Amino acid sequence: MFKYYEVKLPCGEFSANLECYVNNFGGHRPAMLVIPGGGYACVCTEREGNLIAEAFLARGFNCFVLTYTVGGGAKFPQQLTEASLAMEYIRNNATELHVNPARVYCVGFSAGGHLAGSLGTMWHKIDMNGINRPNGMVLCYPVLTATEGVCHEGSFLNLLGKED
Repeated sequence: MFKYYEVKLPCGEFSANLECYVNNFGGHRPAMLVIPGGGYACVCTEREGNLIAEAFLARGFNCFVLTYTVGGGAKFPQQLTEASLAMEYIRNNATELHVNPARVYCVGFSAGGHLAGSLGTMWHKIDMNGINRPNGMVLCYPVLTATEGVCHEGSFLNLLGKED
């Protein structure tokens, strides 16, 4: 049986949202945390979130789409903390979510690819005893460099602020 529901992930003065696509038929499945892009100005959940979750769900994954905080003074590492909280939620609730906690992955697109890559490489910067470390990452056209002339400058201005 398929279930869809949303969970709020409070994080300091901000709150992230996690859309849960859970199929509880057939045992514990691998999980995919889907992190949409949007240049850290918005989160493109329709194109790079929900459709991706449905595609992975059809391939045997339970999926979780993260709408992380953008704008309103939320600067890095706020988004990394929210992605870490999403991983923590999935692993801590693995039994109820019909998820294999040893097979929790993330996929990210554009700025979401940056966030997924940050989660996979900087998980230890957020004190969660490793529960937030993904077992693997898929980075789709990620924003990976802040090098002037090569990067998507708007993503880094939105992520860090003009002063930084």
